[in-house]
Amino acid sequence: MVDFQSGEKVQFPGGEGEIIKIEERPDHADLLYVHTTDGDLKTVPADMKGIEPLAGVTDQLSMEQFDTLPRFDLLEKAVRLNLAYRFDRFLSLEGNRIDVTPHQVEAAHEILNSHDQRYLIGDEVGLGKTIEAGIVIEELLARDRAERVLIVTPASLKTQWQEEMKAKFDQDYVIYDRNYVRSVCQTTSKDEVWQQDDLVITSIDFAKQDDMLEALENTEWDIAVFDEAHHLTARKENDGTLSKTDRYNVGEAVSPNTDSLLFLTGTPHKGKHDQFYLMIDLLEPYRFEDEHDISPDKLNDVMIRRLKSNPNMVHSDGSPMFPEKKSIHVQLTSRSRNTRYMKTSQTTSRTTIDSARNKNPIPLASRWSFIRSGWYQASGRYSAHSRNEHGSFEMVANRESSRSW
Repeated sequence: MVDFQSGEKVQFPGGEGEIIKIEERPDHADLLYVHTTDGDLKTVPADMKGIEPLAGVTDQLSMEQFDTLPRFDLLEKAVRLNLAYRFDRFLSLEGNRIDVTPHQVEAAHEILNSHDQRYLIGDEVGLGKTIEAGIVIEELLARDRAERVLIVTPASLKTQWQEEMKAKFDQDYVIYDRNYVRSVCQTTSKDEVWQQDDLVITSIDFAKQDDMLEALENTEWDIAVFDEAHHLTARKENDGTLSKTDRYNVGEAVSPNTDSLLFLTGTPHKGKHDQFYLMIDLLEPYRFEDEHDISPDKLNDVMIRRLKSNPNMVHSDGSPMFPEKKSIHVQLTSRSRNTRYMKTSQTTSRTTIDSARNKNPIPLASRWSFIRSGWYQASGRYSAHSRNEHGSFEMVANRESSRSW
């Protein structure tokens, strides 16, 4: 009789599977508990006729035991699909409605290839952090690695997020506010209100309310996104205690209950080392001992930060997203300077008078801005100026190379 081991794969009349437990019986053959390939649990006596270890690949080759050609073809296709699925292919970008740029794809690729997709996207304002987060979300949904998504934004951005996710990714997100929650609670317990929908957008100031926060602490998500994440503020007091804002408490409620977590902010570090550390601690708890333990090198796999000045900021056709500014020299004589000043002053005066006639006076600060801008244009102080040897003023003006003067 064969001496079977737990974990060994066997075949028997009617099927095959893996031994998960062996029950020794003094007067009979051992009883094998086998988890079959069909998902069933069978008990098989070790001396049962026809039960034997399942041959490995090497043994099958040596015994010239081969599967049928259709089965081999299916296995080959499965392996190919698995490889294509795993490496460098964005399923969500096929048929989407967005014109992505290389740096957005690069960011999404880095996040998706991390072990847990918990990242701070700190790109400068205007570089498309929303698109990057949207690509990550859509890719996880397309790969069946996510189903429930929570997006937490400032109140003023809820509708914008909802419209962009619909227009660019064709996803219908539900905005959770007091009116919607009130209607949901007519048929659902308040403790389970966040479980009513899988694609949810809410404001951080709504989520921080006591009843919403308590329910949020007991709700699981596959991926959560915090826009304007610098509002998740906590700081260390002089006595070493932590002072947490209500918004930070929302981050604490969501972080342990989501697999993937994205923070979006154009100002990740506002000069407060303790606040930055506590925000990162929501993403990766226990990763850093304190704010002194954080360094740029240690943030490489948890934070993405690009600036508009980065030469890699290009459109999909390779053209720069933010053209380089060039300096040109313009010469103005004293007379032309005075003429320009007079025209600007007259325009400013007419604007102020017309506004007063319409009983809609321009605020004092705005009037001063008009006058100041006119004076700066006339005096050439919008850039450095100096008198040259011909008695005229030489000024340096900046402009983008793609614009006309």
